Amino acid sequence: MIDVLVFIQNAHAKGVTLKRCLMDLRQKYGGISDEMLSQVKTVYGCTDTELNDITRWFPKLKSGPVALHQLTVCEPCFTHHAELRERLLEIQRSVGDEVLQITFGGCLGACGVGPNALLDGQLYTQLDHNRPFWVRLESLIKP
Repeated sequence: MIDVLVFIQNAHAKGVTLKRCLMDLRQKYGGISDEMLSQVKTVYGCTDTELNDITRWFPKLKSGPVALHQLTVCEPCFTHHAELRERLLEIQRSVGDEVLQITFGGCLGACGVGPNALLDGQLYTQLDHNRPFWVRLESLIKP
């Protein structure tokens, strides 16, 4: 857990907000344990109330270890792509929740080249015809 503490200390030293630090921790480590929350609280000097307010509004921030691979899908991009959404969910069903976790979230900031998703922290755009994305995602089925 020393590397987690260093990660949090570096984020704080760089002026990263508390919410952003929690989001980055979740992305990097796949979840935020109670021990991590305690370290964030100590480094940022925040109260339990402040942490609870953030994790209440963003419940996915406070989760234990999650799937091996994380897919965050830009929900606004997928409102007009039901077939892509179903294809992603079908892949998740075939590999299971312990291998792939799909989160349909907010905008990823690349609207002009959507639909978009983050797979293990890497942004993929134009998913409707992005072959490298689908090859990588489908490789999870047959490792």
